[in-house]
Amino acid sequence: MNTPLSRTLTVATFLLVAFIAAPDARAQFGVAGGANFDDFEDVKESDENNITENATGYHVGLFYEFGAGPLRVRPGVFYMDAGSFDFTTNPDDAAEEARSFDLNLVEVPIDLRLHLLPLPLVKPYVTAGPVLRIPTDDGGDDLTGSTKDLTLAANVGGGVEVGLPGSSLRFYPELRYSFGVNDIASDYGFQGEDDSSRLNNFMLRLGISF
Repeated sequence: MNTPLSRTLTVATFLLVAFIAAPDARAQFGVAGGANFDDFEDVKESDENNITENATGYHVGLFYEFGAGPLRVRPGVFYMDAGSFDFTTNPDDAAEEARSFDLNLVEVPIDLRLHLLPLPLVKPYVTAGPVLRIPTDDGGDDLTGSTKDLTLAANVGGGVEVGLPGSSLRFYPELRYSFGVNDIASDYGFQGEDDSSRLNNFMLRLGISF
């Protein structure tokens, strides 16, 4: 059955396997996850006590990194709970009450990661790259058939790579900003910035590579 979920798994698996097949003695495989936020103020005001209250969702997934020198390539596959969107079925009717639907999707980011300083154990870095987004549902009961099979986003971010002496383990705490290049759904009036369904969010993420 050619469902959104089956298309998601097929595309994501193909992309990740293709990158892993690239031979590189310095390549590393890892896992990562974190929380999503609508605004940077929500990130700044979050701590261990209220991060779940400020976050709009979460993400978790796998990544594979390869390259030489200060520049690395890091593709990945992530599941994201993106939170809810408010919308109206008739954008021209100001009196229509807004409804909402929850958006879940798979993201395939292809990051370029650049080390800024050649320090031995703690290495600050910046990242940037495109992101493929594939909804895992079809828009819910109210938006059935309206979500696009594939959309494009981009992300920028920064963090630090922390190594353990005598171990191949690496930790990557980072802050990312991801912004949609096109709409996830169309022909609906979405309640938000520019009345669009473009998904923009900040992410706090912790990655671990082996």
